[in-house]
Amino acid sequence: MKNVLKTIFFLSILFVVVSCAKDQGNYDYSKVNRVQVDVKDTVYTVQQLDEINVKPTLVETLPGNDEYTYSWIAYPTTVSIGEAFFGEASSAVTVLSTAKDLKAVVTLSPKDYYLQYTVTNKANGVKTIKRYLMKVVGAFYEGWLVLHNKANTAKLSFIRRDNELFMDPVEQINKLEFKGKGLGVYSSVITAMSQINMYTDQGTYQFNADDFTLEKQDADLYHSKISYVNPFHSVNHINTDQYLISDGKVYATIAPNFGVPGKYSASFSGEPGYIFPFLFCGDMYYMSYYDNKNMRFLLADFNSRYLVPFSNGLAGSYEVANVGKTMIAADLGYDNVYYAVMKDANGFYCYLYNPNSPFPAEQSQKIAQSPDIENATAFAASSMLQHMYYVAGNKIYLYDIAANSSRKLYEFPSSKSIKDIKMLKGKRWSTNVDLTYNKQLVVATNEGQAGEVYYFDLSPTGDIVKNTYSKVYKGFGEIVQLNYRNPNQD
Repeated sequence: MKNVLKTIFFLSILFVVVSCAKDQGNYDYSKVNRVQVDVKDTVYTVQQLDEINVKPTLVETLPGNDEYTYSWIAYPTTVSIGEAFFGEASSAVTVLSTAKDLKAVVTLSPKDYYLQYTVTNKANGVKTIKRYLMKVVGAFYEGWLVLHNKANTAKLSFIRRDNELFMDPVEQINKLEFKGKGLGVYSSVITAMSQINMYTDQGTYQFNADDFTLEKQDADLYHSKISYVNPFHSVNHINTDQYLISDGKVYATIAPNFGVPGKYSASFSGEPGYIFPFLFCGDMYYMSYYDNKNMRFLLADFNSRYLVPFSNGLAGSYEVANVGKTMIAADLGYDNVYYAVMKDANGFYCYLYNPNSPFPAEQSQKIAQSPDIENATAFAASSMLQHMYYVAGNKIYLYDIAANSSRKLYEFPSSKSIKDIKMLKGKRWSTNVDLTYNKQLVVATNEGQAGEVYYFDLSPTGDIVKNTYSKVYKGFGEIVQLNYRNPNQD
């Protein structure tokens, strides 16, 4: 057997030698024109929605009249070179440009990418490929969400904490046009969740708060169609549940801190009523709600989907199980106590509700010496002082709870109507602490179909510094609502 193998090996070598001897070397060697690429940097850092500019220098080894095509693509560093090279249609690969020089707005989500440049010779198909690192950083880390309508269609804009305005970034990033008129927008950012929930009269849009990419819509969120009327979204302060109140009904699903969220539950069962669009969360083992139909507070245990009334006769300055008034506003006040504005046929009232105590009915009083309170349309409370601000028409008022009286702080021209007012402050469930909190009012006005946003800095007494606004942002449609996108939590 060994002799057979030796014979085969010898004949193979002989064949190669003979073939080479017969080869006369009649080859036509020609030089191929290749392109060398030179760029200034090899690592690029770009903020989401900013423009990246790269102007490479191209040097041909055989300068002539050759023509080229160009491609700039980006793909996450977790994608293989082979997938990027052979699969430019891959969902992980984004074509940024087909021009020689790169000039493009980066709408990619914040992360690390490879930036790949390909120069292809049209005549011979020879490619020159260069790869660089591109770091995309987030643009929407903190600031004010501005929901407004243009031509009866919702728009969502963002005023970042450093005062940069992004007009309609959601549409730009997602190539999306909303359906319906905007009704409400809410930031829900906790340790394991960073989302924006936006509601129109035709549906829900849930976005990643870090990059505004669309994550879910109605079919992903609900088992059946719900009615959108005064929608309100929040999470509880221990981050186990997230809640939606809409058209007087409460829906809930767990928060990521507690597991993988599924679709929202059916509306809460138990006591019938019409729930005011606000949540009162505290240190007790339940969430509180206010039923405007039966004019009383209700509660539901954490992770429960069942509303029950408080016990009659619960000690406090008023009867939480039988308030007997209609709630028109509520906001988080000083020392994690909520300030609620109520009304009945006899006037308007301020109720202090403390869900951190087993006896939450802390204080109540009829609002006195408060001009225009009967015309008030929006309220915002301070979490540093016992102050509540309200707006009526084109005027801003400060209600001093301890003094039980109000004073006018500012008046816009009569052509403007104030739509919303918010205090810059932390969320009840947020761990973020900022020394600027409770020192700035943010006010949205409309003049016809044109909206504007104003910043008012506040003095230690709660008055407006220099009696005027410090900043104004223009160019919005008719503003519907403001909401603060709190920073991410560790």
